[in-house]
Amino acid sequence: MVLSKQCAFIFAIASALGCWGTEATMAGAVTQITIHYLPFSVETFLPVTIDSLEKDARCVFSFEASPEDTTNLHRWFANVTKGDFDKKRVRLMLAGLEDARLYVDAEGGLRRGSSGVGKLNEHAFKALEQFVEAAALRAGCDPHD
Repeated sequence: MVLSKQCAFIFAIASALGCWGTEATMAGAVTQITIHYLPFSVETFLPVTIDSLEKDARCVFSFEASPEDTTNLHRWFANVTKGDFDKKRVRLMLAGLEDARLYVDAEGGLRRGSSGVGKLNEHAFKALEQFVEAAALRAGCDPHD
């Protein structure tokens, strides 16, 4: 009986301090991200759609995103304004950050899974582009070759 009171006390303290549950397991965690990428500035004769991006992408790679990378990606994808997603100019697919895949078109239009949600603001769109370009180069893929 004494042991269960001690365990209950420890659980109560850990919960109050935020040391129990996802907060503890997520701290310092590495997230596996997969990206299919065709540079945003590239124009194509044929439409690039969600279904065709995998074969049309210049770079397809996976990497382990640091907690800082994950925080930045979440912040950029949260900076959404009203806007449309152009399903014929898809340039980026990102899997692993959220339950649904994230798609970005050539103008920064954002789609989460099967629903469009708007447009990334200009700062977030540029920051995302720089991040993806650098990640591609680190993965050994030059998207502009």
